[in-house]
Order: sequence, then structure tokens, then C-alpha cells
Amino acid sequence: SRSRRATEKLERAENLESLLGYEGAGATAHYRAFWQLLGHDWGFTTRQFRPPPDPINAMLSLGYTLLHNHVYAFISVVGLDPYCGYFHQPKHGHAALASDLMEEFRQIIVDGYVLSVINNNRVRPEDFEQTNKGIRFTKEALDRFLTGYYGRMQQTFQHPTRNEKTTYLRCIELQVRHLARVVTGEDPVYKPFIVKSKNMWTVRQ
Repeated sequence: SRSRRATEKLERAENLESLLGYEGAGATAHYRAFWQLLGHDWGFTTRQFRPPPDPINAMLSLGYTLLHNHVYAFISVVGLDPYCGYFHQPKHGHAALASDLMEEFRQIIVDGYVLSVINNNRVRPEDFEQTNKGIRFTKEALDRFLTGYYGRMQQTFQHPTRNEKTTYLRCIELQVRHLARVVTGEDPVYKPFIVKSKNMWTVRQ
């Protein structure tokens, strides 16, 4: 697949510029596959934001913002600088490290949640309205989306590498603390959070 080929190229990247180029190619392939999994696309063709032009991009943007806030909070608690990242470039007011660390959770938490609410018909086109800042949830629909999102963050499952039940929220904390130990030399190398899952959604024809 295109995403697998992009992943293989990442290991051969010679500098940050080429690494980010491969990451962009992988993201394009990912959202193409994401579109295929949608039961209803509602105008979605690829990832677009500022402003989001369709309901699915609006949900992705909101979900990524919520996730970024969770990661930022744990980074601050652990004592790392959320504005000093590795891959995302430092920009005024941008918490680059939070953007770095949220990458390994985007698909499993936010993309998976958006696919779930779409394919299980828990949101409808009338749950959105056009504003001068793009497509937005109505108040009632926003409350339902947030309730479901925070419920997903607290769902328990078997951690892929630790012998314990955990939640996504706890996994984010564990990864931030793991990075802190890598920085101090207590852990030798950073290992990302990876969950392998198969046939979770039906591909849209």
C-alpha cells in the first residue's frame, strides 16, 4: 500500500526535510484509505482545515484539538517543555512537542472515533451548520460528540506491551513519561504506542 511504502521510506530519510516529505505522502495515503472506510462521505475528499469545508473535516479538526490539549496537559505535568519539539517546527504559540507526541494517537483515537459515529449513524448532516469560520456542530450535537469522545478516552482495553488494563488517557500519560525517561537517559530509545487491529470497519465501495 502507499502508506506502507511511505513508512518504509521513513527509515531511510537522511534529514528532517525528507522525513517530513515522506510523512506528508503517508498522510495523503492515510486519508485516502480513511475515505474508503466512511459509510457517508458528506463531501469529504481529503484532509482540509482552516476552515473545515465539510462535517467530517470539522469533526477531525475538533478531535485533533481535544487530543492535542490532552497531550499538552501531560507534557506540562511531567515537566517537559511542550513548545520544544523534535519534528514539528517551532512557531510562535505552537506547542510543537504536543503535536509530535499526538501523532501516534491521531488514528486510533480521533480517526477511529469519527469513523464510528459516522458509520453507526450517531451524527447526521443536520447536526452541522455553516458559519463564517467553516462548518460547525450545532450546540446539541457538539455536546453529544464531546460526551462520546471523552467516553472513548476512558474505555479500558489491554495495553499492547504492558500486562495491564488501561485507557487511552492513561496511554498518553505513559508515553509522555516514557519520553521524559528517554531524555534523562533512563530509557535507551523511544518506543511509540502502536495498536495492531484488523477488519475494524467495512471498506466503502
